[in-house]
Amino acid sequence: MKKSILLTIVCCMLSAVQAQFSVSGNYIKYDGDNVTIFLFNGITAANTITCTNETSTTFRWYRYTTNPASTDEVLSENGTSSTLSGFDEDLGADNSIGYRVQFGGQTQYIWLIDLQGLSSIQSVVAEDGDSPCEETKVIVSLSNPELYYYSPSGRRSIPREYTLSYNNLEWNEAEFVPKQETVTETIPGNATTYEFTVAAPLCNTAFTLEDNFLKELNASNFSFSSLEYLTKAVEAHPMGKVIARDADNERDKTSGAIGGSAPLVVELTSNANPAATFFEWYIHIANDSTNSRYYPDRDFVYTFQSAEKYTAKLHVSNGTCRAQDSLLIEVLESELEVPNVFTPNGDGINDEFRVAYKSIVKFHAIVFNRWGRKVYEWSDPARGWNGRIAGRLATPGAYYYIIEATGADGVKYKRRGDINLIRGK
Repeated sequence: MKKSILLTIVCCMLSAVQAQFSVSGNYIKYDGDNVTIFLFNGITAANTITCTNETSTTFRWYRYTTNPASTDEVLSENGTSSTLSGFDEDLGADNSIGYRVQFGGQTQYIWLIDLQGLSSIQSVVAEDGDSPCEETKVIVSLSNPELYYYSPSGRRSIPREYTLSYNNLEWNEAEFVPKQETVTETIPGNATTYEFTVAAPLCNTAFTLEDNFLKELNASNFSFSSLEYLTKAVEAHPMGKVIARDADNERDKTSGAIGGSAPLVVELTSNANPAATFFEWYIHIANDSTNSRYYPDRDFVYTFQSAEKYTAKLHVSNGTCRAQDSLLIEVLESELEVPNVFTPNGDGINDEFRVAYKSIVKFHAIVFNRWGRKVYEWSDPARGWNGRIAGRLATPGAYYYIIEATGADGVKYKRRGDINLIRGK
């Protein structure tokens, strides 16, 4: 179907190469079966149709309602063009009229329809579908008389398209974003009610029905909206974000999609649409849900202590609809490595005696001088000794350390040995 809306005179080529038709007014052009149809929203005495030929000829216009071969002649004139006016008075009870024009050995057929007063949308009502978690029904009431025309082949219908639009939400792998949904369907002529069935939206929304012909004609009554529909559909996309620590001597603070060194602190977010009102999180070791921990929060922070693979399962609901999804979270096995030298000279490189570690949940370290005197002690593996004793620079040389630690996997570490302090320049 070809359409155009113009407020000034526009030339429309028909089947013959030499013949042209110009129509004044606001209209839509529709190519039918050997007939060119013009749809208006209000035909007046100012509307005209002009037929033009390259050479002078005789133009004969015939009016018809059902029989294109009608001999009801309404205009005959000579020249290179002929203009027909006053067809507003020829419209029948169905607001339509046809014309056959003969000139220069050609025959062309035109059908005019005035849509003004012929159609209107009476109401739009949205309600839950048979499966309210999955679908929504939109029931429209309308005055929708059949649009038709007559061609040499007989009576033909003109499809009448309506577009239903509404707001929705769409997940973009990070968040829900607004999305405008549209559904275009052909509503049969003379239908007084019609039902659209659409996927249940993820947000509350009104549904708007538009008559596409009237919209293109800029008619004031081309659309009608429902009251706000309160959706019941729920959807969730749980995500976990590791809250990383800034110690540069801790390895694999984050690893893979959701994982890393223990204690692994994870921010769990449900990312559910607004219709979700109840939240149930279950956290347990993967493939073993016998000891699940339950949390009724939309979002929360959880600390994973043991080196295991965990499942964080989320259920969301609103009393009618329910959805679920889960995450896999991995706490890595422990590691502990102790250096044998450090250089506290203020250059920012190896200035502290610190261990390299992963998934250490308990830690205790003591440093002694050569006479067995304790010079420093700490219990946070992210920290270390800066080479000072009571605020003063320690003497370069060998010191003795004792380190005891426990990994998230239960591994016990006992490390003893010398650490060499080299001051340098």
